[in-house]
Amino acid sequence: MKKYLYLLLAAAILLPNVSYAAPLKTLKPKGFARDLKVTLTYDAGQFQTSEFGITSYIPFHHMFPLAHEGQSHADNQVVEITRLYLKPSIYKGTNLESAIFLLSADFAITSADECYDASTTEKQISLTKKRKVMGNSWHYTSPHPGGGAAAGHSSYTELYRLFKNNTCYEVVLGTSDFNRSGLDNPNSIKEYNFKKVMSRLGAVFNRLQIK
Repeated sequence: MKKYLYLLLAAAILLPNVSYAAPLKTLKPKGFARDLKVTLTYDAGQFQTSEFGITSYIPFHHMFPLAHEGQSHADNQVVEITRLYLKPSIYKGTNLESAIFLLSADFAITSADECYDASTTEKQISLTKKRKVMGNSWHYTSPHPGGGAAAGHSSYTELYRLFKNNTCYEVVLGTSDFNRSGLDNPNSIKEYNFKKVMSRLGAVFNRLQIK
């Protein structure tokens, strides 16, 4: 027994320290977003990303128009900074279709009041709650159903906004899933854990730094 303990002790001394921490990757804006003071660190083992710093039309437009509804993309001056997707291998065997972290910025919004009013022609959305992330006070809504989902499918989003440096930043944590009852064998697929998925997305948000 003593010999065994000595061997374990020798191995602990001789072997290099091994870290089993999650592989973290840091993104910084490129392209149109390169002038933004944004740094995002995420778990590369859980998330995959599209090109960083691309421009696009209003993200999640059918759920929350970020700027002025009906204007052109050029007038909105919306820049999609990045989008991260939860890797499918994590939710394989469940009814979750996708989970996304979406970060964008609108340069056309020039006041905090305008930034924190996310109302549309269809629904009244007031960002009354506040959450501190990396020194910034974000205004947000609790998760609620989004629109535009096809029959048998549903989506949920949590919307955050921050007005800083004369720019309205928006973060959307979103999920989409399908109804298992439409399957021939509903028990062949598990119901995904909404809280756990949102917690994973929230962990990305917690590392978002905007100076």
